[in-house]
Amino acid sequence: MNTSGETVSVEHTLREILRRVQSCFDGLTNSGRVMRKERLDIVTERDIELQREIVQIIKRNHPNHAIWAEESAVAESAISSTGGHLWIVDPIDGTINFAAGLPLFAVSVAYLRDGVTELGGILTPGFQKCYWAKRGGGAFCGQERIHVSKRKLADSVVGIDLTSHFDDKAISSTVKLISDLAVCTRGVRVITASALELAWVAQGLIEANLCVKADPFGNAAGALLVEEAGGTVSDLDGEPWNPLDTATIMASNSLIHAKLLVVC
Repeated sequence: MNTSGETVSVEHTLREILRRVQSCFDGLTNSGRVMRKERLDIVTERDIELQREIVQIIKRNHPNHAIWAEESAVAESAISSTGGHLWIVDPIDGTINFAAGLPLFAVSVAYLRDGVTELGGILTPGFQKCYWAKRGGGAFCGQERIHVSKRKLADSVVGIDLTSHFDDKAISSTVKLISDLAVCTRGVRVITASALELAWVAQGLIEANLCVKADPFGNAAGALLVEEAGGTVSDLDGEPWNPLDTATIMASNSLIHAKLLVVC
């Protein structure tokens, strides 16, 4: 997939990013300095360092592409790139877990063309897994093609995100969802690392992941993974999910999607 006559393909760039990020985690023993963000949310030195590495690779290979990265101001050029080339980057999705020493985090990179996610990669350093998907080309963990599960709702494990930067309304909505899902699923898990959980949905390890306050950074690549693995992605009202302007997300194995919408 060459873009604008460039000699380096976006697939090559994504592979280079994932290799570089993995090397950054090799031997890493701590998160570095932790800084406060919105409400009680945090960012670490590692988030900023990794984002810098990823952005440098994209800029070198594709100088005319826009980049929308979580740990930086939202550039107007990125938002207006729905008709062109846009990379959406989350250097560490699940920063709170990462800073606590938990392996429940991921690095997420997505490439969009004309507002549509065409390529996505997710690295889970704590589990030494690399997931990637290309629109129309399937979803993979390493070189192995992956698929969503075929479990019904009563046998499902469902992830849901709840974190410190949610406002009171989002917290109340999430707590109600947890309560409603707890009586109709095998289990609800509050991991709050969307990219990791979406990769797990795509791999068939869990059946769904939901969020009432979904940002594009941790969800853009994972949503493509789920779709290419045979799953369904929408907002909580069942409308199509768009990484650039949709506030909620529901990703599932498709079989339970309609029933989840009733619960929500």
